[in-house]
Amino acid sequence: MREPDVTKGEGRGQLLRILGVVFGLAAGIGGTIGVGILRTPGIVATQLHSASLILLVWAIGPVYC
Repeated sequence: MREPDVTKGEGRGQLLRILGVVFGLAAGIGGTIGVGILRTPGIVATQLHSASLILLVWAIGPVYC
Protein backbone atom coordinates (compact mmCIF):
# COMPACT_ATOMS: atom_id res chain seq x y z
CA MET A 1 0.00 0.00 0.00
CA ARG A 2 1.44 3.38 -0.99
CA GLU A 3 1.64 6.45 1.23
CA PRO A 4 -0.81 9.29 0.47
CA ASP A 5 0.76 12.20 -1.44
CA VAL A 6 0.21 15.15 0.91
CA THR A 7 1.35 17.66 -1.71
CA LYS A 8 -1.71 16.73 -3.79
CA GLY A 9 -4.12 16.85 -0.86
CA GLU A 10 -4.43 13.07 -0.46
CA GLY A 11 -5.09 11.72 3.02
CA ARG A 12 -7.39 13.10 5.66
CA GLY A 13 -6.24 15.36 8.45
CA GLN A 14 -2.80 16.05 7.03
CA LEU A 15 -1.29 19.42 6.23
CA LEU A 16 0.16 20.18 2.83
CA ARG A 17 3.95 20.40 2.69
CA ILE A 18 4.24 23.51 0.57
CA LEU A 19 5.83 26.05 2.92
CA GLY A 20 9.59 26.24 3.04
CA VAL A 21 12.47 28.15 4.55
CA VAL A 22 11.82 31.25 2.45
CA PHE A 23 8.28 31.49 3.80
CA GLY A 24 9.59 31.14 7.35
CA LEU A 25 12.10 33.94 6.82
CA ALA A 26 9.46 36.16 5.22
CA ALA A 27 7.07 35.57 8.12
CA GLY A 28 9.78 36.35 10.67
CA ILE A 29 10.92 39.53 8.94
CA GLY A 30 7.33 40.65 8.34
CA GLY A 31 6.46 40.07 11.99
CA THR A 32 9.46 42.10 13.13
CA ILE A 33 8.59 45.00 10.83
CA GLY A 34 4.93 44.80 11.85
CA VAL A 35 5.78 45.05 15.53
CA GLY A 36 7.94 48.10 14.82
CA ILE A 37 5.13 49.77 12.90
CA LEU A 38 2.68 49.17 15.75
CA ARG A 39 5.02 50.32 18.52
CA THR A 40 6.47 53.56 17.12
CA PRO A 41 3.41 55.79 16.51
CA GLY A 42 3.05 56.51 20.22
CA ILE A 43 6.70 57.50 20.53
CA VAL A 44 6.45 59.78 17.49
CA ALA A 45 3.20 61.34 18.73
CA THR A 46 4.66 62.22 22.14
CA GLN A 47 7.55 64.04 20.50
CA LEU A 48 5.68 65.98 17.78
CA HIS A 49 2.53 67.23 19.62
CA SER A 50 0.67 68.09 16.39
CA ALA A 51 -1.66 65.75 14.51
CA SER A 52 -0.88 67.32 11.13
CA LEU A 53 2.86 67.08 11.77
CA ILE A 54 2.52 63.42 12.82
CA LEU A 55 0.65 62.61 9.59
CA LEU A 56 3.22 64.51 7.55
CA VAL A 57 6.11 62.57 9.11
CA TRP A 58 4.34 59.23 8.54
CA ALA A 59 3.65 60.18 4.91
CA ILE A 60 7.22 61.30 4.22
CA GLY A 61 8.88 58.40 6.08
CA PRO A 62 8.21 55.69 3.45
CA VAL A 63 9.29 58.02 0.67
CA TYR A 64 12.53 58.71 2.52
CA CYS A 65 13.16 54.98 3.06
